[in-house]
Amino acid sequence: MKKIDLGQSLTILANLGVVVGILLLVYELNQTRQFAKMEYSARNRHVFQEIEREFMNPEVAVIWAKTATDPASLTGAEIRVMDAYLLNLYNYFRQQWIYERSGFLEPGTTESKIMIDIPFYFGNGFAQVWWKELKSAHVTEEVLELDALIDKALADTDPSANLRYIERIQQRVREQAAER
Repeated sequence: MKKIDLGQSLTILANLGVVVGILLLVYELNQTRQFAKMEYSARNRHVFQEIEREFMNPEVAVIWAKTATDPASLTGAEIRVMDAYLLNLYNYFRQQWIYERSGFLEPGTTESKIMIDIPFYFGNGFAQVWWKELKSAHVTEEVLELDALIDKALADTDPSANLRYIERIQQRVREQAAER
């Protein structure tokens, strides 16, 4: 019969305990990361909803419609309101971009959102002029890459698309009212 060395057995058990501990730590870190991603996703949706809620204010909604229908008549105060709104949207996309580049979001998440949302929000004539003015001050590589994505989304965007959107809705409402 072979004798078992107590010291060797304790070393094997200790090493096994270390391996199990490392595996548990990796599992816990993965769970924490998944929870943080879910938390970020919920917070991100909330931030976007808050930006949209700004347009529940009738005064802001009128200004937004004016950017599509008659941007040349915007007052300085109205331009400032739109500047703040558009800057908040830009910062929202910038935050998304930073999270994606740090590996927190799946690759392509920000580009997909930009390609869908930017033509609507930055697509009217006023917003496109505003965008050109804002991006002219950007110099860092990180921001220039994001700007290139926004430019790509705006490349085929007709500045009158928001106006046509408003007109289509107005027309459909009139048609529906006439049917009654």
